[in-house]
Amino acid sequence: MAKLVPRFKIWLENEKGEYIIGAGTAKILEAIQKTNSLKKAAKKLGISYKHAWSLIKRAEKAYGIRIVNTKRGGIEKGQTHITNEGRRLLEIFNELQKAVEKAVEKKMEEII
Repeated sequence: MAKLVPRFKIWLENEKGEYIIGAGTAKILEAIQKTNSLKKAAKKLGISYKHAWSLIKRAEKAYGIRIVNTKRGGIEKGQTHITNEGRRLLEIFNELQKAVEKAVEKKMEEII
C-alpha cells in the first residue's frame, strides 16, 4: 500500500475575494529579495518577466498597497526592492503556510 501524503494550497485574498498572494507570488518576492531585480527573479524562477510583473501588480491592486519599488535604469541598472509592507505580507503568508503545514502533518499522524 502506498503512503498517503497530504497536499494543500493556501493563498490570501482581500475581503472582496480578490487574490493577493499564494506560493507563486511569494516565490517571486523571495527571489526579488535575493536579486534586487524582477528580471533576475523571473529568470531564476523560469517564468517570464511579464508574468512575474503581472502577479506583483495584481497583488498590489488587490492589497491596496505597493509591495515593491522599482527603479528604471536601462541595461542591468534597474532595480526592484520589496517595500516594508511587501516584506510583512510575505512574512504573514510564510508563517501561515508553516502553521497550516504543521497542523496538517499533526492531523495526518493522528488519523493514520
